[in-house]
Amino acid sequence: MPDSRLSREASDQVIDSCLQQSANCAQTVFSALQTGLAIHDKDVVNALGIYPCGTTTPGGTCGAVVGAILALGLARGTGGGGASDLRSRYDGLVMVRRYCTRVAKELGGITCREIIKADLKEWGQTLDSFPQWRRHHLESLKRCTMVIKTCTCIAADMLAG
Repeated sequence: MPDSRLSREASDQVIDSCLQQSANCAQTVFSALQTGLAIHDKDVVNALGIYPCGTTTPGGTCGAVVGAILALGLARGTGGGGASDLRSRYDGLVMVRRYCTRVAKELGGITCREIIKADLKEWGQTLDSFPQWRRHHLESLKRCTMVIKTCTCIAADMLAG
């Protein structure tokens, strides 16, 4: 089993650093969990780059939740049995349901709309120049930092337990 122990202080430092670099909830949570899981796949982090702001439906499933679920799946997924390993898939689904239930209990839901009470459609606007968009995006993302840290800690706790 991978070492999923990541102290809260170390986790916060990794999160703050990743968030400064990527300004992306999914990438930040996955990267923070990746640190303690010995998962070294930059392709996954890059793929999560297009998952901002509750994906293509503004305010949809929180990117922090998605990044954590991906890390949980890589750490405990199908156990190498591939798509035909139904027992591992079932166990993974149970784990994801437990994770989402804990997040919803602690944060009030698993969507951006439920958690931060915003639909975030303004984040997807690309009509501004890149510098204007980036400045607005980084300012808006500050409201998600606690959500990102909470999602990361819940996933790390589940992996450690």
